[in-house]
Amino acid sequence: MRITFFIDTLRVGGKERQLVELIKGLSGLKGIVCEVILTDRDVFYTDLFDIDVKVHFIKSRFPKDPMVIKALYDICSLFRSDIIHAWGYPMVLYAWPVARLIGAKIINGAIRNAAPTKPFSELWWYLKLTIPISDMVIANSQAGLRLSGNSKSHKFRCIPNGLSSDQLLEAPLGNVKNELRIGSSKVIGMVANFADRKDYETPIRAVLELLQRGMDVVFIAIGDGMGLNEAKSLISDEYRKRFFFLGRQKDVRRYVEIFDIGVLSTNAKVHAEGMSNAIMEY
Repeated sequence: MRITFFIDTLRVGGKERQLVELIKGLSGLKGIVCEVILTDRDVFYTDLFDIDVKVHFIKSRFPKDPMVIKALYDICSLFRSDIIHAWGYPMVLYAWPVARLIGAKIINGAIRNAAPTKPFSELWWYLKLTIPISDMVIANSQAGLRLSGNSKSHKFRCIPNGLSSDQLLEAPLGNVKNELRIGSSKVIGMVANFADRKDYETPIRAVLELLQRGMDVVFIAIGDGMGLNEAKSLISDEYRKRFFFLGRQKDVRRYVEIFDIGVLSTNAKVHAEGMSNAIMEY
């Protein structure tokens, strides 16, 4: 079986990391050959290049560039793809004519959250357009799958996110605590991008309240984004040393291991979590 994975980017994110972990698992199975196609050369999960899998880059000159279809066809027809697994709604639309021309099946893996869909919004139109042309639709939560409106059909599947067995191995705690000079303080942490769909304000204010009550706690934030400086501005000088903003980290697990409490707070006005990697890793 020949599977082509088609995704826009492998920057920091949940679906991006899930794709890399999936390819790692498939690479050890007999009879399955994979290739990956990206439209962005900015790759955070560089361990993809350690896997025995060919990676292609398609240049998109502008959003919804129709020439992507031609480049995708050239790659998939040469590879003789049996399945095109598209991660994202534009990817599904690009993949549809290619799949029909070469006789491949389309897996639509674009449902990644459980937020209500506003009628006639861009997401609403993508669902209406891509579900009928997909051979199978996959979501990482039942709540997300219900967004499709027909989740009982045979073509819909919920495949929850999973963890690699390597991530279940315990990491040494002392080194990280010594690096950060945390001592015996209780650790509250959150792993998420500083984006509008995440809510760092709530846990930061909660930790500030605990500190004001005299509790010995620290807060660790792992992630980056446009909202980072705004989050930092919530903290007074008096408690600044109790907050650690560590930015992007490839080895997130070594920090999560020292969390006494793991938090994932979402901005419900714009987002609803599907199945979060961070929650499982806590």
